[in-house]
Amino acid sequence: MDNPNNLNYCIETTKNHPIVLLHKDCIQNIHDVCLKDGAKRTGFTTEVCINIDAIEAADAKKNKKQRERTMDFCFGVKSKNNKPNMVLVELRLNYKKVVNLDKKELDEKITHSKDILGHSPIILNKYYFVFQTNIRQQAVYYLRRLYINKNDVLGIDLDELQAIYFQ
Repeated sequence: MDNPNNLNYCIETTKNHPIVLLHKDCIQNIHDVCLKDGAKRTGFTTEVCINIDAIEAADAKKNKKQRERTMDFCFGVKSKNNKPNMVLVELRLNYKKVVNLDKKELDEKITHSKDILGHSPIILNKYYFVFQTNIRQQAVYYLRRLYINKNDVLGIDLDELQAIYFQ
């Protein structure tokens, strides 16, 4: 997996996202979010993210409505020219069979997460679905078929996510 725009994790972009002003407790350690979602281990230490699921849960409770589907988290990245972007991530670490993935559900997660986050900073047009390493390759092929060879919905594992943006 490559990083053609040379984007790197940016803690300032993450912590300064406008949604954080409304939901201060949404900033969470990536390692902790991954462990809660089924990771056995991660290479993350101090890196933080915006827990979109936590925002949706708080909004649903506050407004007494049913929760909508969202991606698990996002984080900020910057390029060499300092242009900030956000990266959306969905953890599918407990999945045993990729055929259980539903395109409509995945699309709803992406769409509602984008609605929550707004348009600034711009959300990258790459959406990462993170699987355990042992089924990652199956997920890559299945997502490719599901999205008819579009390259904006990607199946990866945690090591790849770290290699792409956290080096």
